Amino acid sequence: MFQVRLWRKNRSPFVCEKDQWGRNRCCRGVDLNRNFDFHFKESGSSDDPCAEIYQGKAPFSEPETRAVRDAIMSNRYRGRIDAFITLHTYSQLWIHPYGHRKDTYPGDIQDLYKVGKNATDALSKLYGTKYIVGSGADTLYPASGGSEDWAKQTAGIKYVYLLELRPDEKNWDGFILDERQLIPTATETWAGIRVVADAVIERANRKITRINDWDGFILDERQLIPTATETWAGIRVVADAVIERANRKITRINGTKSF
Repeated sequence: MFQVRLWRKNRSPFVCEKDQWGRNRCCRGVDLNRNFDFHFKESGSSDDPCAEIYQGKAPFSEPETRAVRDAIMSNRYRGRIDAFITLHTYSQLWIHPYGHRKDTYPGDIQDLYKVGKNATDALSKLYGTKYIVGSGADTLYPASGGSEDWAKQTAGIKYVYLLELRPDEKNWDGFILDERQLIPTATETWAGIRVVADAVIERANRKITRINDWDGFILDERQLIPTATETWAGIRVVADAVIERANRKITRINGTKSF
């Protein structure tokens, strides 16, 4: 029972490979947070099927990771998800992308860090639990193929975080959380997640404000000539493409460009 409780990987079928001494070793399961298509196999993962951090044969080789990918990239949800939060244990870390390499961050890192810090501040106000904000590579170790990095880079989701919940890293048995901490952990985590939700709402409201800015229809007269000039430059590119396409058709019909 203890072994089942601490099982890390999924339950995919057994894979058998020979070790360096020629012995056949068979193990099952893939570490799903190494199985996403983001710098796959690059760092913090293993080709050994018996390793706890075995990334699988290929990106999205597992039905669980494919299900997440297919839902996020579906016609219904693609481009409409503004936050992605994945919950783990343990170490009390609020992790933002990217995790595959140290000192590597997305372009909006300042905003990501700010919202993450606000979230951990709100979380800490309840029971005094202290979280560290940073990338997985900087706060823990480099690991590629994570769902959070894929969600940020490939799916283009704005606010992406991986949360390592209670207890802190000093507890060697942190995967077996005292049941008395379950409700406090859930309560404080929700307080942090609400900060992310508020950031999503605020960002959406700013978009609506820009869309409804009716002053945009009344252009300053000083912008008329520059607007016309730059627009014509763009239209000429389209016109050149039309001419080039027509010339290719003529070439195919006549065999040459001579008339």
